[in-house]
Amino acid sequence: MSCILVVPFSSTTVHAFTQPSSYYRYRYLQIHRELHQKSNLILQSSKQETFFNDLNNMYTSSSTTIKCPFFKRRIADTIDNVAMITRFLIIRHKSLWPSLDIAMDMEFMQAPGCKAIGRHIQTNADGTSIKHKLLPLETILQIIVHDWSPTNHKGYYITGKLNSTIYRDDCLFDGPDPDMPVRGVRKYLGAASNLFDSSQSFATMLNVEIVEKEDKYKVNHRGFGGRVIQVRWSMEGVLMLPWRPKVKPLSGWTKYYVDEEGLIAYHEEGWDISVMEAFVGTILPEVGDRIWGERPEGVLGLSSTVQER
Repeated sequence: MSCILVVPFSSTTVHAFTQPSSYYRYRYLQIHRELHQKSNLILQSSKQETFFNDLNNMYTSSSTTIKCPFFKRRIADTIDNVAMITRFLIIRHKSLWPSLDIAMDMEFMQAPGCKAIGRHIQTNADGTSIKHKLLPLETILQIIVHDWSPTNHKGYYITGKLNSTIYRDDCLFDGPDPDMPVRGVRKYLGAASNLFDSSQSFATMLNVEIVEKEDKYKVNHRGFGGRVIQVRWSMEGVLMLPWRPKVKPLSGWTKYYVDEEGLIAYHEEGWDISVMEAFVGTILPEVGDRIWGERPEGVLGLSSTVQER
């Protein structure tokens, strides 16, 4: 789950948001200026490797110095977009810059958010990402169960820590959240790791099952592999935004689409309530209760049990 980014209407909330956000807005504009300056590099010389290195360094710097999920996501998207547009120009219009080395490793020109970099990405000694391909579907299911941390209810939805060896680096994470979709494990984990206050937030896996177990080469209606694992969950918590809005208990499901290489290529999320109900329930919980009724407090008290295989 990503973040429903909301701006409450009370003066107290606005004041709490304005003070720390002034720095983030400054950093956002500063990075925009740096991107504009560095864009000339790709036009003036053949040092595209330096250009993409600079983009990656800017991505890493912003992800570690900016804590607000909203500004962190906006900056990450901007840097990724610059990388993707530049890559497209190099590939499609290389004749405009004959000095450019088109033979440079294409993976190096990937958007920073899709690169195998980050504190939660498992890598080999040479820096390449570790991938466990073609694992049995039951084994992938067990790894997913472990990522949900069923013993303490603080899995990767809360901590941003998951086993990256079973995911494509450019895995697509999608859901009803307005801040989705997100392309890339690195970008998704960077957002998830700073979204919830882990001391006051919980995510409980209620059920896990293989819902589609077809031939690995068959393409399903989503355009991904024909093998799908589904988890049903419930969660609640406190968002790491300046005014610390509470996310009331909500339930939903997540589907993991496994491609022909045995890696999760698509992470699809759905909620059992509408986006509007989630939005209003976070901004104005009393109004939300009047419209949709109160939701039971405490996901840990639910009677549903986790089915582990």
